Amino acid sequence: METTAVLTSAAALVFVLALIALVSFLLRKYGTERVSGTTNTSKKRLSVSEIKIIDGKNKLVIAKCDKTEYLLCVGTESGAVIIDTEVGSKKSATKGASKQP
Repeated sequence: METTAVLTSAAALVFVLALIALVSFLLRKYGTERVSGTTNTSKKRLSVSEIKIIDGKNKLVIAKCDKTEYLLCVGTESGAVIIDTEVGSKKSATKGASKQP
């Protein structure tokens, strides 16, 4: 009786681990957009290109919205747009560090 309980428990553990591995594989292959219900994946307007951590409280973030990239300084107390640049152009407009959302 004890051996069958151990074998049943081991089989259940292997089954659950296999299910976790299968769900993980499917999420990597197809992404989470299908799970979250996002239907229009081709028209994403906002994306984060890169994040650099300055210190424990502050980060530099490069975000892209439509055809404009923004360099953002994001912290726990405030945030500021440092530079915004149109993608494909050489011009950039520098914003003051005092601009806060």
